[in-house]
Amino acid sequence: MGTSLDLETLLSTIQLQVMELLQPDTFFIALQDPADQLISFPLVVEGGKKIEWPSRPIEDRLSDRVIRTGEPILIPRDAPRALKALGQTSWENPPQAWLGVPLTTPDRTIGCLVASHNIPGKVFTVKDQDVLITLAGQTAVAIENALLYEQTRRRAEALALLNEITASMSSTLDPENALELVCLSMIRVGGGQKSAIFLLDEDHDRLFLAHATNLSGEFMKSWQDVPLEDQHRIQAFHQKKSVLVSDVSSSNLPPAISAPLESEAIRAYADFPLITPSGTIGQLSVYFSDPHQFQIDQVELLETFAAQAAIAVANARAHAETDEALRHRVDQLATLEAIGREMTSTLITEDLFTSIITHAIDIPKATAGFLAIHEEEYSRLRVVAHHGYPADSPFADSSTRLPLEEGIIGHAFQSGKPQNISDIQQESHSLKWHQETTSSVLSIPILLQSRVLGVITIEDPSPYAFSADHVQLLSQLASQAAVALENATLYQRLEARLREQSFLYQASAQIAATYEKEAVALAIADSIAVALSTAGARVSTWNAQNQTLETEAMMVDGRPFNDRSWTTISIEDVPAYNSCLNEHKPVQWNGKNAPSETDRDYLTRFPRGLSLLAVPLITGTQTIGLVEVYSHTERTFDENAIRTAQTIASQAAVALENTDLFRRIRENHNLLMAVLNSTREGMLMTDTHGKIVLANQQLEALTGLRVDDLIEANLSDINLALADFLGYQQGELANIMFSLEDNQPLQGEVTTFEVDMPSHRTLQRSDAPVFDIEHQMIGWLVVLRDITEEHELSQTREQLTEMIVHDLRAPLTAILGSLNLLDKTIGTEGVLPVVRQAISISNRSVEQMLGLVNSLLDLAKLETGEMPLSLSEFSLDTLCEELVATFVQEANENGIILSYQADEMLPKITADNEKLGRVLANLLDNALKFTPAGGQVNLSVDATENEVNITVADTGPGVPEEFREAIFKRFVQVPGVAGRRRGTGLGLAFSHMAILAHGGKIWMEDNPGGGSAFRIKLPLNV
Repeated sequence: MGTSLDLETLLSTIQLQVMELLQPDTFFIALQDPADQLISFPLVVEGGKKIEWPSRPIEDRLSDRVIRTGEPILIPRDAPRALKALGQTSWENPPQAWLGVPLTTPDRTIGCLVASHNIPGKVFTVKDQDVLITLAGQTAVAIENALLYEQTRRRAEALALLNEITASMSSTLDPENALELVCLSMIRVGGGQKSAIFLLDEDHDRLFLAHATNLSGEFMKSWQDVPLEDQHRIQAFHQKKSVLVSDVSSSNLPPAISAPLESEAIRAYADFPLITPSGTIGQLSVYFSDPHQFQIDQVELLETFAAQAAIAVANARAHAETDEALRHRVDQLATLEAIGREMTSTLITEDLFTSIITHAIDIPKATAGFLAIHEEEYSRLRVVAHHGYPADSPFADSSTRLPLEEGIIGHAFQSGKPQNISDIQQESHSLKWHQETTSSVLSIPILLQSRVLGVITIEDPSPYAFSADHVQLLSQLASQAAVALENATLYQRLEARLREQSFLYQASAQIAATYEKEAVALAIADSIAVALSTAGARVSTWNAQNQTLETEAMMVDGRPFNDRSWTTISIEDVPAYNSCLNEHKPVQWNGKNAPSETDRDYLTRFPRGLSLLAVPLITGTQTIGLVEVYSHTERTFDENAIRTAQTIASQAAVALENTDLFRRIRENHNLLMAVLNSTREGMLMTDTHGKIVLANQQLEALTGLRVDDLIEANLSDINLALADFLGYQQGELANIMFSLEDNQPLQGEVTTFEVDMPSHRTLQRSDAPVFDIEHQMIGWLVVLRDITEEHELSQTREQLTEMIVHDLRAPLTAILGSLNLLDKTIGTEGVLPVVRQAISISNRSVEQMLGLVNSLLDLAKLETGEMPLSLSEFSLDTLCEELVATFVQEANENGIILSYQADEMLPKITADNEKLGRVLANLLDNALKFTPAGGQVNLSVDATENEVNITVADTGPGVPEEFREAIFKRFVQVPGVAGRRRGTGLGLAFSHMAILAHGGKIWMEDNPGGGSAFRIKLPLNV
């Protein structure tokens, strides 16, 4: 029973057990719901058949007493007399024997089990009571769990239904569909048969029946309108909380409410307020055909649904209102857009004036109107377009000018705000309107960036003819008109400047066509002479030290003019140019208005020169020269001509300065390439986009790539295959380019590789990022060096070393054997001590040399992979203890503390015992050799699941950062650090190769207590 959460299955199991154990005539289970104060009967068995008993309120019956007291009641026999004695007189057919026991959980009594005998002679015993109590104890918690499960399941189904309905309501924005969906869903959620929704009307004085489901027409008619004063029918609306009526007939409702409900066969109902963030908008009702007990969870569910329904209905209504407003606004904007498009396409001012006033009248359907434009020279508003006025009206005369300060129009102009007069006859402050039949007048200022260009005025004989909506639309029309008017004005100016801009464009193109100074100067002189329609022009640069103008180019009548007398002009010959050079101002004169006689004489030096204009050439704040134009006629250069000359002069100054820069850059580039081409290294540089900007001739010699093909090419060009020529791996070059473009930090490296083109050789590539003076990365530099000879020498040296070492091993072994034999042969008597000492020294020296030879041979084998590992399983702890014991005497003699720590349960390791022992011996020997007296050397071992960690730490002088990788190479020792004895420089190299052969790792780092710490990481099973 404890494993089942299905109430029906659980009740059937209880029934079978009770019927088998007690064999009663009647058996039932009563359950109490404290929230509703009701007793329900989920299982009733009479005569072996299940029957239904309705729920009832808690009373003073025997079963109720069992539940209330939590104590069993046993009437073994003669139950009618006992029932009478207990005051239980309501029985129609009292049983002969009755037994009830409580269903008790740790928290409360949830109900009872009751069995009875109806046939005389049948009895219940105390044993029967104990059996039923035991059964009740076993089933109480199971029943409660099943009830909770059933309640949770119903709750989940209800919430799922609510979510489904909410999603449906939220998906519709049509008010009618939303109301229909709310009513139908209210029936599904509440379990009723009918529903209705009442909404607050626009005047907020009543609720009206917005929609109903399954209600008759008569009922809907009688409940169509409910005044807010009716407190009973819309009680939920007023109280803002739910109203529940379980039984209409016993609820003391007013007849005006109960009569329609009863005629509609409504026995119970529930009302819920529709509350939104902006207030209560109505009431939602669900009706039942039978009396209905409202459960708490059902009420909570209905209240939640009502809250969501309120939001859905409010959203649908708001959407409908907004949609209507938007549709109206879209129509208006479409009209304005069409008007704006029409006006902006009109560049003839007269046509534009007519279009503006026509549309202004058409929008509100006014009878007449006019457009007045501000004339600054007259300080008046001039009527430029009109519509709907008789010929004798002043508004129909284009010569009419209106004052800026008077009347409705003047007030609109002065304030910059629309003036809407609803009834001009009531406006005593305004001027008398010229149309006696006019009542409404609307004046809209045409504003462009707070500047009033004019006023649109319309009128109508009807009072209050123009609404706020009309004011807004006409204001937008005025804004469009302002832009259109400004565009038309600009168009007129634009036409005047098109020719000027055309000349400037041609001049700019001609000046920028070359970087040669003489050609640029000639282009400047020719361009400015053509643009200003003059006879000739001269371009000169200013020599401030000599106070002279030096001619760069001169054009006369369209041809270069080379007259040696014009090569240099002193400022003393043209005193008028002082202001031009020092104050950066253009100057002009002719034969009649020259500033001085000297200036007049200078003008006559030009061939048939009668007018002159000079414009300074300025870069930044410095004057670098002049541009002069002269004419054969006496002419005054106007503002447009001077502006054109200054524009060309600005471009000319930059162009002349660029020619100097280009010359210096070209000289520097030639110098740089001469230096680069003289080096033995090949060089290539790119910008941050991978484009090659520099390459020298040596690169071509090393790679066979032509420099001319490389410049301006890209590193990613697949036709060049630069990765192969420069020794990059697949994808490596692409990663570099990505980092360059993304401005990510890059680290240079040194790489050695071999190439077969144009010939077989060994190259060394060094690359690095290039930074400017502000440390911004601007490119990537690749340097190639031919190290073929060095590489071959290194290989020869290694082969020679291996050969010598290999050939030394045999004689050293023979010498060592001879020394051992000699030592044994001479015995101990009669031998001079010096002889014995000489043999001992020779023996030790040969052993050292043989150890050195063996180490070199082992290193060579490890590097080539020819030395196999002799793997076996052994105790690393034992190996370490033996090594420490070997070195402890040396440590004591030198005053060094040698210690060893290891994990208690250190696992065995599979490795080469002899080589690992040599590695640890090398590390301990080095540590003792460099640790001063009073220092410490510690060997520690710990293990994880798959690997072992070994550390040899000392308190010696340590190893500088730059040597921490180099010390693992052959013959490398730290300079300036002396130990107690000199080593060979092979111990750490052997250790490094041996650990790598085991698949491990060895490195060096600082000891936290000072000194060095050599760490080894090895797999437990190699």
